[in-house]
Amino acid sequence: LSLAEKGDSKAQEKLSNMYRFVSPKMENSSWKLEGDIDKHLFWAKKAGENGSLDSQNTLAYHYLRERDKTNALYWFNKLIDQGDTWALFKLGRVYEDGSDGFLKSPKKALNYYLMHIDRTSHLSIEEQILANRRGLMNDVASIYENHFDQLDKAFYWNKKAANMDYYWSQRWLGEKYLNGEGVTKSLKDAAYWYRRAYDNPSETAKDESLRYDLKQTWEKHELWKYE
Repeated sequence: LSLAEKGDSKAQEKLSNMYRFVSPKMENSSWKLEGDIDKHLFWAKKAGENGSLDSQNTLAYHYLRERDKTNALYWFNKLIDQGDTWALFKLGRVYEDGSDGFLKSPKKALNYYLMHIDRTSHLSIEEQILANRRGLMNDVASIYENHFDQLDKAFYWNKKAANMDYYWSQRWLGEKYLNGEGVTKSLKDAAYWYRRAYDNPSETAKDESLRYDLKQTWEKHELWKYE
């Protein structure tokens, strides 16, 4: 408590967590803290203002659950200022869905997703997959297509994701080339992207219903002739 009162962020964070959960008695001591949400938030805010990422994260999601947009944005922006890319992802998602007290805004969702993609570009391919960078490229493409009628940008982002082996972007490209939607019809390109999707190593691509659907399209349009 003494360290926390002196401004030690680690002590403040620890004290906040102790108030969040009923803490066990300390060894050789009868001292024990009972759960207290007000004191938990008090010390979390102290730690958060002193730069504790864990406390900022705790507060951001607490206020998001409470549908308190103002305070949620405040703490998510604190995280973003310290380089936390998952905060960008989460804000993009709530604006895309119009959830947790936020009004739907495809434009704001797009901006947060693009920032996330930009700030994770230095990661290895494996790390980018874990950061859902490919999936966000597909989300960006979807927003451009469905909300801004900009198929050229949808193609740009889906091709980037597809070339990183994102299954849904590969399927999307195959369909567009097959139907000539937003692009010159090309059965050769359709065959290429449907083949890439069928051979995709992801768990999604192994789904039997998806494989069956893709195979039906392949055979109906005799796409093997265009490989």
